[in-house]
Amino acid sequence: MQKVIICDLDGTLLESNGKVSPDTIKMVQHFHKIGGIFIIATGRLDHDIVYIEEKLGIQGKYRVSQNGAVIKNQFNDVIWNRKMDPNAASRIVKFLRKKKLRVEVSDIKQRYFPSPRGLGGAVEFVDCAIVDPCYLQKIGKTILPSVIMTFGSEDIFRRLVPFINKNFGQHVDTIETSSRTLEILAKGVSKGAAVTRILQELQFDTSVCAIGDSANDISMFEIADYAFSVPKASVCAKDKADELYPTVGDCINAFIKK
Repeated sequence: MQKVIICDLDGTLLESNGKVSPDTIKMVQHFHKIGGIFIIATGRLDHDIVYIEEKLGIQGKYRVSQNGAVIKNQFNDVIWNRKMDPNAASRIVKFLRKKKLRVEVSDIKQRYFPSPRGLGGAVEFVDCAIVDPCYLQKIGKTILPSVIMTFGSEDIFRRLVPFINKNFGQHVDTIETSSRTLEILAKGVSKGAAVTRILQELQFDTSVCAIGDSANDISMFEIADYAFSVPKASVCAKDKADELYPTVGDCINAFIKK
């Protein structure tokens, strides 16, 4: 049976300094060497996964980016690209901007900002941001969004999410990716849906371990044979995980022994 690990990036594989620990790198390489399939699933864009894979010294068979909206294989072929309905995306962006919220849009390759994020605002390893105050007018034309991200607080999101679900729920799903970020994706998009698609591609018996730390990882937990988390994970992720380990390296070691 083929062992497969699907691992989140921020807060899970990456430590607080934005790097992977040397011990975890060794365990990833060991898992890869013994024939395991190690796949990164993240809210980041694909080129950041490629950057981390280079640091790990491996190349995964698949890469899941934008919280499941995009899947690429090791040959850089796009095998899954779930875009938002452009009319719904445009209306959602207009609504959020009327609320005076910062709104960023991503397509398969780039992020579009209404203005620079400011000092310390860039979080990508490979900066692909395009600052374009007029990006709204390009949605559905040159910009085909896969993700809309807005910034705020948990209190703001508690008011926003019911409105979005009521008015756009037939087109989109929402996920709070942190206490200050809310992402809006095409209906049915999730890391779990992307993992299901990958397992269909693999076409052989697998034993799957999902490793994550937040709400957007729970959909992976629900379809994996084993769901592992780490100490700094959110309460909801810990509640849904089967087991908790100090590091991703420890998670990998435990899964190898299963």
